[in-house]
Amino acid sequence: TNRLIVAPVVGTLVYENVPEPVNVWAKKISRWDFNRIVPCHFDAPIRAGPREFLSAFSFLPSSRPDDNPKGGEYYPNEDMILLRGVADFLLNTGVIFTDETRPVRPVVGSAQK
Repeated sequence: TNRLIVAPVVGTLVYENVPEPVNVWAKKISRWDFNRIVPCHFDAPIRAGPREFLSAFSFLPSSRPDDNPKGGEYYPNEDMILLRGVADFLLNTGVIFTDETRPVRPVVGSAQK
C-alpha cells in the first residue's frame, strides 16, 4: 500500500512495550507543520503530513488482535507469528521490558537502607 508504517521489528520489540510514551511523542510530532518525511529506509522523501505520520502509529497499544481489535489490520497476522514469538521470548527472559516490568534504577547518591 501507499501508507506509512512502523517497521514490524521496531513496533513489536520496542514501541508496543512502551505505547503511552510513543503515542505522546507521535501526537507531539503530528502537531508540526510538514509535508515530507525522510525515512531511514525506502526512497525519500515521502510526501506525507501530520495525519499520515500519526496514522503510522495506529497499531498502538498493540498490533496483536487479542489485545487490540484493530491490531490484526496493521501487520498481517500470518507475517507476525515468528516476530511475536521472539518478542514473547525476549520479554519472558527479561531481555526487553514493558513499563511494568522495567527494573527500577537506584537514584545515585541516595541513602540505601
